Amino acid sequence: MVPEGQRDGLADTIKYTYLNQTVWDITDMLNIVIGQGQNSYTPIQMNRAIATITNGGYLNKFTLINKIKNHDSGEVLFENVPENERIDIKDKKHLEDIKYGTLLVAKKNVLLSQLPIDIGIKTGTAEVEGKNPDGTDYDTFAWMVGFAPYDKPEIAISIVLTQGDTSYNASPIMRDIVARYFDLNVEMINAQPTAEDIQELGESTSGEDQQ
Repeated sequence: MVPEGQRDGLADTIKYTYLNQTVWDITDMLNIVIGQGQNSYTPIQMNRAIATITNGGYLNKFTLINKIKNHDSGEVLFENVPENERIDIKDKKHLEDIKYGTLLVAKKNVLLSQLPIDIGIKTGTAEVEGKNPDGTDYDTFAWMVGFAPYDKPEIAISIVLTQGDTSYNASPIMRDIVARYFDLNVEMINAQPTAEDIQELGESTSGEDQQ
C-alpha cells in the first residue's frame, strides 16, 4: 500500500500493473481475429506475413540487396541467395483458406477487379491517437497488403497511407504497382465506390476499424 501523498515507483507500477495484464487469454485471441488491440507492425513485417501465407508457409529472410557489381568491370561480386524457413503449421489448408479469402476481397474491390490477372489483398484501417497541428484528430491510417498473381505469386506488396482514411484509398496504388510490374495495359481511372459497393464490401471501401 502506497502512503498518502506518495506515488507508486516505476518498478512497482510495472510489476503489479502492466505485467498482470500480459497473460494471454481467449479475449486476446478474439481481439486478434477481428484485427483489434494494441498491434504495431511495419510495412515490411506485413509484407513478409502476406508473402508467407501465400507462398505455402515459407518465411523469407528480408534483404534490400539483390546483387553487387564491380562498377568498372561489371563483375558480380555478390548475388543474394534467398533464404527461408517453413513456419510451424499443423494443416497447410488453413493457409489456402486465408489465401482464397484474399482473392474474394480483390474481386469485390471496384478498382482491382478490373485487372486482367487475379490478385489477393487484405485491407485494414489503423486508429492512431493524436492531433494535427490545426487541432483536429488524426485520421485513420489506410492499409493494404496483397500479392500477384493469385495462382503463382511473384510479388508481395504492402501499402500504408498516413491518415489515408478508408483502406479503399490504397487501391489505386496497388493497381498501379501490379500493372507496372507485369506490364499490364490498365486504364488509369479513379473509380469511386458507390453506396451499394460500400454496403456490400464493408471494410474494403468504407474503412471500418481494423488493424
